Amino acid sequence: MKAMVLVLAIMMLIGLMAFVDAIDPMDDYYPIDAGLIPLKYSELVNLSAEEFVASIKNNITALIHDIDEANETHDYDRIVRSDDLIKKNMSLLYSMGEAFREKDAWESPAGRIIDAAVFSQPSWDDAHRAQAYIVNDARARIKERNEEIAEEQEQARIAEEQVEEEPYESPIVEYTGPKSIDASKAASILGKGIFEDWDVAVQGNDSEGYLVLVNIPAPKDDIWSNEKFLRDTTKKFAEIFEKGFKDSRINIIGLTQNLNFNDKYGNKQELPAVIVIMSSSTAEKITNWGNFKQVVELDYNNLFEVADEYTVSPPLLRD
Repeated sequence: MKAMVLVLAIMMLIGLMAFVDAIDPMDDYYPIDAGLIPLKYSELVNLSAEEFVASIKNNITALIHDIDEANETHDYDRIVRSDDLIKKNMSLLYSMGEAFREKDAWESPAGRIIDAAVFSQPSWDDAHRAQAYIVNDARARIKERNEEIAEEQEQARIAEEQVEEEPYESPIVEYTGPKSIDASKAASILGKGIFEDWDVAVQGNDSEGYLVLVNIPAPKDDIWSNEKFLRDTTKKFAEIFEKGFKDSRINIIGLTQNLNFNDKYGNKQELPAVIVIMSSSTAEKITNWGNFKQVVELDYNNLFEVADEYTVSPPLLRD
């Protein structure tokens, strides 16, 4: 029912607007395409001025009722949509009256009918005026809703641009007992190069195993593309995991690659860009590291799918 009222209102407007442009005010009977008017148009071929006014009245009356129904269900969009259609119908009627007056035809029978409808302040016009509070309230609520949505979207955008990854917290508490792997030893096991500036931390002991955390500084040069950066990083991570888990004393390896990000003011800030954590139990499932590294080089997501945990900074996932 709601959809039918709106469809009929729109159909009527299309037909009547075309009629306003084509009227001949010297005739007492004005043909209208009855197929576009919400009447029993299957029985009509043309509409007279009386039928034109009746169509406007019936259409506005139905839309006024639609506003009352929508108000009961707090459908603010429907209220505003119906109000806009009422105003268009009224505007169409007023335009028709102006057309008669401009051509000095308002004293013709049809002109008098249109003129009376325009200036007699019919009951449906008063009923619509009575709904002013409902309509204004609906418009205000829609405006407030749209502003809230816009604010939420803006906050989400700002939050995405200012991503700050929380540092990885080790699940291993301080252990006591003999230790044969320190930060320097761990760096050597993992294949740290002479010119590489790694920050290595080690927790654990010989009896319970070791957790090795590696923090790799951001590249000094700007990256060419996010895709290449992720490919290079995962390729390097796969090589480190292979070397590290050859030592049975190491239980967990956590690798972090940093990157320089720009904040909204254009200032650079070094933050974690990619974090991948792998356990020895997961590494044992990789029986052919040569093939695995080739698979990772073809698609860096393969490393993320195998890892126990991983995090990639959202800006890197943008195209």
